[in-house]
Amino acid sequence: MTEFMDQETREHLAWDYAWNLFQPLSELGRIWQSQVRPFRPSEKEKWQEDCRCITNLQTALQDVEWAERLQKTVAAFRTIEPIFQQVDAGVVLQTGDLFKWKQWMWNGKLLDELVHIRFPWWPDVEWDTVIRILNSEADMTPKFSLDDSYDPVLQELRGRKRRLQNEIDRIRKEQQDELKSRYGRMPNREREYIWSRDDREMIERSQADQDLMLQGETSWDVIFRVQDRAETISLLDEFQRAAEQEADREKELLAKLTRLLAVHIDTFRKCEAAWGRLDWLLTRILTADRLGWKAPVWTEDRWEAVNACHPVLSAALKQKGSQITPISFRLQRGISVLTGPNMGGKTVALRTAGLLQALAQYGMPVPAETFYFQPVDRIRFVGGDPQSMENGLSTFGGEIVRLSTILKAEGTVFLLLDEVGRATNPLEGEALAVGLTRYLQRSDWIVLFATHYAGVAEVAAQEGLLRWRVAGLADRRIVSADTARIELESLRIAELLGLRTEILSYSRQWLDTNHKHPGRKGDFDEQAEPGTGKNCSSATIRSGDCR
Repeated sequence: MTEFMDQETREHLAWDYAWNLFQPLSELGRIWQSQVRPFRPSEKEKWQEDCRCITNLQTALQDVEWAERLQKTVAAFRTIEPIFQQVDAGVVLQTGDLFKWKQWMWNGKLLDELVHIRFPWWPDVEWDTVIRILNSEADMTPKFSLDDSYDPVLQELRGRKRRLQNEIDRIRKEQQDELKSRYGRMPNREREYIWSRDDREMIERSQADQDLMLQGETSWDVIFRVQDRAETISLLDEFQRAAEQEADREKELLAKLTRLLAVHIDTFRKCEAAWGRLDWLLTRILTADRLGWKAPVWTEDRWEAVNACHPVLSAALKQKGSQITPISFRLQRGISVLTGPNMGGKTVALRTAGLLQALAQYGMPVPAETFYFQPVDRIRFVGGDPQSMENGLSTFGGEIVRLSTILKAEGTVFLLLDEVGRATNPLEGEALAVGLTRYLQRSDWIVLFATHYAGVAEVAAQEGLLRWRVAGLADRRIVSADTARIELESLRIAELLGLRTEILSYSRQWLDTNHKHPGRKGDFDEQAEPGTGKNCSSATIRSGDCR
């Protein structure tokens, strides 16, 4: 159990939803994001360094014009790692790849000039020096081509080719002019004369002409092609030799340029990493501003969330025209207990706590007004194993197997327990929950146990553990639980959800006769949720608006 969050925990916390709210501007930013790992308890200095980098960049971004230029520059970056890999494999780069490489370096120079913040991980590169490897002229440009100025030998070969081509063109022009005087017109673009089969005179003259060669015949035409004279053929042979020499020289130069650039590949890879990291800093700042999220605070002895909410629930309620009720609570080393009615918000509180912890350890802003956290080695959620059926286990069996595995873990765990023991008979389920509470109360883990069991609440009260409860069905705030009493809400919820009155009547009679409970309240009165103006009636319960 070495991974920070396993797949089941990620699903319970809706981690992928929260993670995807952060969208880097560039390909390099997305690459960096894919490699981001959580900060472990021993990495406080690294976490603080990351926070300082964010703070410094936030300050610089107050210059709106500069911020816009930075975002535009960062968004334009693309990785050239495939080109680096070609060089590592010994491939000689062609002009197209060198062109991309030069543009990449040019953009690096522009970014370096723009970013006046010198982060600890920012590479120091003499951009003018490396750009000049692909810049043959005095004036620096972002373009690249293997022009004549790169090499005197290449320049001479290309000059010879041009002279030979000019001479070839001159001789061919003279030849074509002579042909025009003989036949009254120039050959076509393919250097051909096409005569009708009926034009016997032109066909015979062409057959006798040493400058023409029979190319082919059709049912209607006879085609003759202009053939080069001996002088032209000799020049063409010389031109071909010059072209081959030019190609060989270009290969030599391309190999030389590739070798010169290869020396800097390690530095260039660091540049790509730094630019991706800068994008990730920028992404976290921009996303926090857009969502109104805040920076968490790393502590050694405090875990407290103030006005926190889960983004999935916030988004769902916003679509329905409602607002989420923020929650505030503290946790401690050992175990804290959360009680409350079904559909009251206990599971949401667990998921919110876990998501806050995960985001904070990834160095990301959190959906809370304030959040103090203690780092852990792992986060785990236990609330029924969705894989238990596949494994041939009951829900209870899957839950216990998962819990047993987690309890064997080394290091510290942020453990979220959602109604553990509910999938078996109530008596043994409560006994198991009580035993688990007593076992975990002395651990150095941070555990939040959401439960209905009165026995757990009683143990928490006896041992002085942190106890919280959901304020009520119509009030999803998390408040301090000043007694061990478990309030009975299930029958009221069943009534609101439309269960037959006769069934509820039998249920209440049995409850009154067999289980007198000091925490039981009377019949449910419709109450408006604070701040929303909505009544928690059966309709709002079914729609999920009563939050």
